Amino acid sequence: MKNKKILKKWQPYLWSCDAEQLDFEKDKNYIVHQILMYGELEDINLLFKIYSKEEIKKIFLEEPRKIYTRPAFNFIKNFILELKNIKISEEDYVKTSHQYCKKLKRSHAKCAKNAQRTQRCRGAWPCAPTGIH
Repeated sequence: MKNKKILKKWQPYLWSCDAEQLDFEKDKNYIVHQILMYGELEDINLLFKIYSKEEIKKIFLEEPRKIYTRPAFNFIKNFILELKNIKISEEDYVKTSHQYCKKLKRSHAKCAKNAQRTQRCRGAWPCAPTGIH
């Protein structure tokens, strides 16, 4: 089936499950967000052939997922979905450095203190272990 081939192609972006077991209707929230964030432009174009632009916008606006980087969120919101004039809370979409700290099982205060001491990490990702942003 054509849909199974598409899902198999998208397996690298839908890594948390077996993509071939997904259903385009039941799992569309997961599929849309994962492809918008991690897919290439070719994949996003294919996404627009599967779902209408209005349906993708509705999912993006009404069912946010906190998986986006700030640059990716702004690019998708403003250029891919053409939502420049709509106010959207970044907090609902953008991963924060605090989440990154939790992932590393560190406290944010400890990461910030370590960053100050080493002078490596500043700005949006004070907890990045390498200091590369």
